[in-house]
Amino acid sequence: MKVQAPFLQTVAIAATLTLAIIAPNAANAASITHKTASFSFDQDTSEKSFFSVGSGLLPYFNASLGKLNSVTYQILGNSTASISITNNSNRTKMASGQTSIHGYGILSPQNMGWFYGHNQGASASIGGILSGKGATLTDTQTNNYLWWSSPSTLTDSYYLGIFTGTDNFAVDFYGYLESSVSSTLPLYSVASSAASELSAVITYDYTPVPIPTPALLPGLLAMGVGIVRRRKAEAAAECEA
Repeated sequence: MKVQAPFLQTVAIAATLTLAIIAPNAANAASITHKTASFSFDQDTSEKSFFSVGSGLLPYFNASLGKLNSVTYQILGNSTASISITNNSNRTKMASGQTSIHGYGILSPQNMGWFYGHNQGASASIGGILSGKGATLTDTQTNNYLWWSSPSTLTDSYYLGIFTGTDNFAVDFYGYLESSVSSTLPLYSVASSAASELSAVITYDYTPVPIPTPALLPGLLAMGVGIVRRRKAEAAAECEA
């Protein structure tokens, strides 16, 4: 069957108009952000050094949304550390000490648990002379020790592939505590503690898949038919002239 040229012209015009509508959608960038639940812990630093806090979930990037351009993640948290030493003897002596807390959020996309970040940590320290019984040195700090607290952005295709998939992947949170005191006092007492709250945030920046607009196609085809008819009428008028 021979296809008439006017019909092909109509289809071409309609396709051009459709692409003009779809094309801007393809150029728009988009992003989607996910956050885990928050995990809190409050520990006496004399109890343990490295310990598990909890595990959260983050979804992979769904490739059906479009082309993934970058992945940005950050481990968030608020931390407080405190330490004090009290002289329980009648002697006057020097004393020093410190206690620190660090939080870790280990991302495990595609079962690879080496992708990690730290949260904001805190470190408190004391030092000075304890002059007699009841004298105390104390310090409390909040978020004064920052390490890898800024967002990390990945654009390499290898890493983008790791974060692309279905369902969720785990984010395992851990805490690390350390404390020490030095003094030549015969009798003294120490109190040290640290607390933190951890969560992970991930943002996928991507280019959306172009969204067709089939509801507009009938109208575009009708528009194309009108344009073809008008051109034919103009051509006929020129011939008669």
